[in-house]
Amino acid sequence: MKLILNFNKLKILILIFLVNIYLLLYIAKIYEFSFVNDNVRFIIMLLLSFVIAISMFKMIAVNKKINLAFAVFLSYFFYVLIVTLMREQFNPTPLMSTLFFPIVFLASYAIFKKSKNLSIIKKYQFIMLILYGAMYLYVRLITNTNHGMVLNSIYYQVLLLPFILTLDNKYIRRIGILVIILMALFSMKRVAFIAVILSLLIYLIFKKGIGNLKRNIINKIFSISLIMLLIGVLISFFNHLLNLNMLDRIASLRDDGGSGRFNILLVIIRQLRFNTFPEHIIGNGFNATTLVANGFTAHNDFIEILYDYGLIGFILYINIYLILIRYAINFNRRNYKYSAAFNASIVIFIVISLFSHLIFIPTYIGYLSLFWSFVICDYEIDKERQKK
Repeated sequence: MKLILNFNKLKILILIFLVNIYLLLYIAKIYEFSFVNDNVRFIIMLLLSFVIAISMFKMIAVNKKINLAFAVFLSYFFYVLIVTLMREQFNPTPLMSTLFFPIVFLASYAIFKKSKNLSIIKKYQFIMLILYGAMYLYVRLITNTNHGMVLNSIYYQVLLLPFILTLDNKYIRRIGILVIILMALFSMKRVAFIAVILSLLIYLIFKKGIGNLKRNIINKIFSISLIMLLIGVLISFFNHLLNLNMLDRIASLRDDGGSGRFNILLVIIRQLRFNTFPEHIIGNGFNATTLVANGFTAHNDFIEILYDYGLIGFILYINIYLILIRYAINFNRRNYKYSAAFNASIVIFIVISLFSHLIFIPTYIGYLSLFWSFVICDYEIDKERQKK
């Protein structure tokens, strides 16, 4: 029995190691470090795909019912894979960009579903947060590299926030939250900052369970007010110290159209009218929005996937939201321990998907996939334990 538990723990550690190495290799490419190797990243994706294939084979062999979330991500994976291969042939770059998101969820679910050592995951992700923070400061302050991709790398830390919210030690949890807030302020990325603040507010509202919401409403309002006051003080301090002008940047959203992204959206939406019927159904292919928007992506995953992968891809993408919301409702009803953090993760997913690009070009979406599979598997294991 002890040997089985150790083997399960080893599988979890290997999976976490592979996902984090994949992400570190990509961010090393952004930061222009020496240890850059796309071949290693592609091999990692193949290894994770092999884990998925083994899991599917076992399910078919024993005629086991497939989990609904697994089925939703699997259908999305196969559709995007087929359409990408049709348009791009066998090109590793678009495959890595489009498939890492579902592959991480499917592979981690396959590993986590029978494991009882899932709590170790969040501890290692806290270490990753500190590592990303240190690298970000080094590149921004020491090497003085501040191009767009470097600024966007703040999302690696933002998407680790749900893991931080599940930490048992309240002091470490608060340190992690504070680090993410400060780094989001320093990055001057408006979407990142808004995603952090909104997700923290949702976390606070749901932390003690929806059933206790009315009873604790005064305490929650007081806590939220204190946090907003603290954030206001931090913004004022950083604005003065580093001349960040974060408040001015947020206020300018209406005037600059989100740095021109609203204009880009309009161009792509207008272009949709000229699609042929097959293009409306299966899309124009990976990164097709850049061909009609002067090299820019849509900065909105809903429009991006509708244009690139058509109505079928859009429906499969929306199904991911629906299954996540369904789990969130179940978690809140049962007062599940990670329900508030799960709700916060959905807010992050929605905000960044609406106002930036999340599911295709970057790789940090892998952390949300890893988090969702971790929470869903932990919930199902906990539910099975209660039945016994």
